Amino acid sequence: MKRAKLVNEIFDKMEKGHINLYHSISKKEFEKKKNEFIKIVDKLDYLHFIAGLLRLVALFKEAHTTINTTFKNDQLNVDIEFLQGGFYVLNKDKKYCEEITHINGHPINDVIDKLKQLVCYEVEEWLNHELCYLLRNVSYLKMIDMQNKNENQIEFTLKNKKKVVVTDLINFNKEDNYSFKILPNNILYVDYNLCENQEGYPFSKFVEDIQKTCKNLPKECIVDVRDNEGGSDALIYPLLEWLEDNKIKCFVLINEGTFSSGVDNVTFMKYYLNATTFGRPAGQSGYSYGEVSYELIDDILIGYSTKLFNYTKLKIKTKAKEFPVKIHIYEDLNAVQPDILVDRNSEDLINGVDTQLETVKKYIKKDLSLNLNS
Repeated sequence: MKRAKLVNEIFDKMEKGHINLYHSISKKEFEKKKNEFIKIVDKLDYLHFIAGLLRLVALFKEAHTTINTTFKNDQLNVDIEFLQGGFYVLNKDKKYCEEITHINGHPINDVIDKLKQLVCYEVEEWLNHELCYLLRNVSYLKMIDMQNKNENQIEFTLKNKKKVVVTDLINFNKEDNYSFKILPNNILYVDYNLCENQEGYPFSKFVEDIQKTCKNLPKECIVDVRDNEGGSDALIYPLLEWLEDNKIKCFVLINEGTFSSGVDNVTFMKYYLNATTFGRPAGQSGYSYGEVSYELIDDILIGYSTKLFNYTKLKIKTKAKEFPVKIHIYEDLNAVQPDILVDRNSEDLINGVDTQLETVKKYIKKDLSLNLNS
């Protein structure tokens, strides 16, 4: 398919399928931008063609509506963290965590200004989460013409003037979608990485295994949904029912990578279980589009939202075992905030200490102590 026709078809499909595509930009303004792009599409190499599509989709300011590209996997083996308003290179082996000032000789703020034009985001928290991956991505740096002379490596200049050159692609190790363990003081810890059934191990069976293991019912449960980017929000219901029926206190860990159904699950736990949340603000607000439909057009996979979820006003609570039509608990359109803000610090990261989890454990220990003495 010719590129001009392909561009038109992509956005025709998005317009027809999306519940409200032009909520942040008028159709007239978008068409103007799209037609300007169409005039130059045949002069672009494939990578810059994809970059142009990403810039157009980013104008919708809606993180679920995307151009899905395999280029997102072109990440080099370096750990980048967002801390105290900056991006840091973390190396646990060499015991340093230093702020980045330049990438491939370009000031980091210039790189970020260009990269953010390629990102579909609604709140800054999700943007910063995505930038941690894109700043180490050779293809995305090529898209914005900020690659290294050696196109398959990235040079980071740190605040201490040290230069770090990275050449190896990262080896993605697939995590379990969910796991659990019993912490000291009989605290149940559930690590919930993805709201999807794991192959050969459905979530309902996972909850059964929790029940069998917990011969003595825990009084507290920590559910960790940091970096849980969603899936099916209803999947968690067997766990919610069990926690609610047994009056087990719930504490939830969230961060900038908590997104989509991950945020819905935070909402359910707050509303049904009166959970206390810890960590960093989530990657979306309580008012967001979702339930994505995908279509393959030529060799380009697009995704667009088919529903609007609004959790910004309180409604009557239903039992957890009933699927909620609507629950509203947030007051504004900013990122969902934790009840107790817990920042990470570079020293703990270097030493492999999970500051946020340790804070929850201390909070529970204090709560247990108060209950025993009351």
